[in-house]
Amino acid sequence: MSNDRCKIAIYYDIVSPYSYVAFQILLRYEKIWNIDLQVIPVFLGGIMKASHNKPPALVPLKGRYLYKDLQRLSEMSHIKLKPPQDFMTRMLQSLKPMRLITALNYYYPNQPELIIRSSIAFWRRLWRFDVEIETFTALQEVLN
Repeated sequence: MSNDRCKIAIYYDIVSPYSYVAFQILLRYEKIWNIDLQVIPVFLGGIMKASHNKPPALVPLKGRYLYKDLQRLSEMSHIKLKPPQDFMTRMLQSLKPMRLITALNYYYPNQPELIIRSSIAFWRRLWRFDVEIETFTALQEVLN
């Protein structure tokens, strides 16, 4: 086995449950797969707008399939996922959390564990516990 570590960059937004699962799996196997993980927060809403794309939930066939797919993904990955009750409203609320994570990444570039911990906290609030992610109180709770 080679001692060379593979570098993997993951670009993500906490609004995406697929990013959450990929993120968790990469962290789970980071040592086993001998990888250096670089986490790069992005605002998916901005990417969607600039590319004239629609989120999967807004495409009728994908939207109907989404819940079943998330349930299957949760079972296969052993990562608990529970779509928020007010799904469409919550999907539009990642701007402030992603700005905070981006600021942490900018001001603390040598502390990836801070970015990872904060990202996971936001994902769990949204995709596991269905609690606020964009209020000032929510941002403070994640930082504490």
